[in-house]
Amino acid sequence: TPPPSTSTDDVGVGFDQAVIGMATATLAGELIFLNQAMMTALPDATAGSVLSDLFAEADRPAISEAAVQAGRGEVTPLVVETIAGRRTLLVLSPVTVSGDTASHLLVQTLDVNERHRLHEQVADLLAKATDRSHRFGNAEQLAGVGSFVWDIGEDSLTWSEGLFHVFGVEPDQFAGTWTAFLELVHPDDRDLVSTTVREAVASGGRWQLDERILRPDGSERVIATTGTAIADDDGSVVRVQGVCHDITEQRAAQEALRLSEQSFRHGFDDAPIGIALLDPVDGPWRIIRSNHALARLLDLTPDELADRALTDFATTTEADLLKTAWAELVDGTRATVHREVRLRRRAGDVRMVLTSASRMSLDRGSADPLIVHIEDVTARKVAEAELRHRALHDSVTGLPNRALLLDRLERALEQASQSGTVVGLLYCGIDDFKLINDTLGHAAGDQLLRTTGGRLRRLARAGDTVARLSGDEFVLVIDALPSADSLMPIVSRAHGVLAQPVQVQGNEVRSTASIGLSVGGGIGDVAEDLVRDADMAMHRAKRRGKNTYELFDDTLRRSALQRLEVEQQLRVACAENQFVLHYQPVVSVHSGALVGFEALLRWEHPHRGVLAPAEFFSVIEDTDMVRVVGQQVLYAACRQLVTWQRQLPDLRMAVNVSGRQLDGTFAEMVRSTLRDTGAAASALDLEVTETVLVDMAETTSGELRALDGLGVRLGIDDFGTGYSSMSYLKRLPVGFIKVDRSFVRDMDTNDEDAAIVEAVVGLGDALSLAVTAEGVESSAQLATLDRLGCATAQGYLFSAPCDAATATGLVEGWDRR
Repeated sequence: TPPPSTSTDDVGVGFDQAVIGMATATLAGELIFLNQAMMTALPDATAGSVLSDLFAEADRPAISEAAVQAGRGEVTPLVVETIAGRRTLLVLSPVTVSGDTASHLLVQTLDVNERHRLHEQVADLLAKATDRSHRFGNAEQLAGVGSFVWDIGEDSLTWSEGLFHVFGVEPDQFAGTWTAFLELVHPDDRDLVSTTVREAVASGGRWQLDERILRPDGSERVIATTGTAIADDDGSVVRVQGVCHDITEQRAAQEALRLSEQSFRHGFDDAPIGIALLDPVDGPWRIIRSNHALARLLDLTPDELADRALTDFATTTEADLLKTAWAELVDGTRATVHREVRLRRRAGDVRMVLTSASRMSLDRGSADPLIVHIEDVTARKVAEAELRHRALHDSVTGLPNRALLLDRLERALEQASQSGTVVGLLYCGIDDFKLINDTLGHAAGDQLLRTTGGRLRRLARAGDTVARLSGDEFVLVIDALPSADSLMPIVSRAHGVLAQPVQVQGNEVRSTASIGLSVGGGIGDVAEDLVRDADMAMHRAKRRGKNTYELFDDTLRRSALQRLEVEQQLRVACAENQFVLHYQPVVSVHSGALVGFEALLRWEHPHRGVLAPAEFFSVIEDTDMVRVVGQQVLYAACRQLVTWQRQLPDLRMAVNVSGRQLDGTFAEMVRSTLRDTGAAASALDLEVTETVLVDMAETTSGELRALDGLGVRLGIDDFGTGYSSMSYLKRLPVGFIKVDRSFVRDMDTNDEDAAIVEAVVGLGDALSLAVTAEGVESSAQLATLDRLGCATAQGYLFSAPCDAATATGLVEGWDRR
């Protein structure tokens, strides 16, 4: 057999990685160095163990005799039985330094329980053992060991061939003295080596020492040395002999293992989340080891956790789920298991945790422990629950929002269709909420909303739903009613409850509610439809005067369908320019001169002819078309004004403005329209209704001031028909007011109407506001207005609203009338 590689870097590796058990031993049979295969074959073997003690008692005399024979230079093979009962081939070979005198033994073992391999293995080992060059050279190299003898008197240091390989020195390069040896020892270790050997020589004893050496090629190795001082017959120490073993790779592996264990300890003990090692067999699920984070999580100490089953801290149901899942880890069915469970702490409170378990690979099969990471996710779960609640509930009142309402309503309708009951829906809108909100502030408005929601909740039964949809609108769903008639007493109670006074920031607020009703429960009823129907009924109740209720019926349904059809037609009208302006003259009451026109929107319907705003404009106001149509009206009116002013330079143009247009962008739109058309701002009158001013938000007030800043004159249309506007006349930049036609029409026959007109004219004079009377149809009315001092008027007495061409004729021929 050719000798193994003599590369000195592979010496220790060859010994440790050999497939047969190998060890060095003293002549007395005491083990010095062992490789991994030897420790596997003889689990009880350690450095210092007596070789014969590792085998059956019956074989020990033969092993002792074989050791004596090996000391004489003979190779002795034996087939013996280990303490564990394994049949083993044991070969003892001498290790010599010089001549034929053995200084140590080389021990080799091989498991020979497989009989058919016994003969081949024995022959191979004996052939190697009887080859002296292999025995004294390659065996040492394979083991990464070498022997030495130091004759103290002669200062002669003799090395075996294996030791030259350990030190990486060629025999002809080594002087063979103690000083030459120390030069190869690392400078930091020389004093320790010298001191240790001198003490052994002085005492006549043995020593063991790990030291570093420096090879000639500059590499550093670590060797383990075992030496013995040998005395002559008179007891004087005359020489030292021993064995060196290259343990560089072992040291590196031990350091790597130490660092790995240290890292594991730090990663385990100092981890921010709980970690536990569980025994799957003994317990089972007993905690073998746990870290500080788990102890803090359960409000226990690590000692209190030791030997407890982790599943003991879970509820019975969840503990059973964990045991089942973890059992699948043990039998290899699964690689990892993630479970969210609740663990009970010392005080009995519960924490929600996420457990992540896997089996450690320690080659122990089903006995491999489980490593379980336990993360406290209680705060995250609370946050997730809060987010879910916010997604489905109103932030002001805490009531369900539209999404949750529709979900519950769908389920209620489904159950009603199966049980033959009905579901009632009350759509409640607080009357004049905007006025309360703007007058007392948003905090007061929020308090009123919360109070209203609370009152509806107290009115509801278990299983009913109260929701806030938007603004001042609430919905009460009454489930499982025997009939639609059963809804009416509830409506009556709701109406009364919502009309009770509310204390808001020290003020007693009396609010009312308009309620729309819808009923469902038949097969195919849809929640969205039920809410929509009740919403429409609520708005009809508001239009009827508020503080009442309205039941959605077929008439209202037909009205809703008709309204939808009108909306679709209006969108076509926008796209096809079916809107036109008609103009009604505004005349000086005293002189009869033409002073201006009011632009009035008309729809040239392809089938119904010219339609007045009363038939369609409310639909426009409820959609996004109001801004588009409003801009088209203003642009057309301004262009027409510029054209007519070429003949009548002082002519004015009045345009009506919807409250929906005052959205914060209207003033800028007016500015750009005046610029694009060339119209003068001072000639433009913009009219808003009293209701717009009363319901005015802060943004609306800002828009009106911005318009005044442009030089536009602002007026109040239909003055006297809405709420009292005295405070707005004082606070806002109003330039004129228009007396509603309902007062002008009967002022010659009704003293109250005449008094109202006179009061409005007087108010205008007192506040320096121009006053225009609408709906003048007779000369008598005109004479009365002149007597009262009203400045201007408009009505059929002068002209009905007419198209641009007819109005142009009026401009050109007014003086000839």
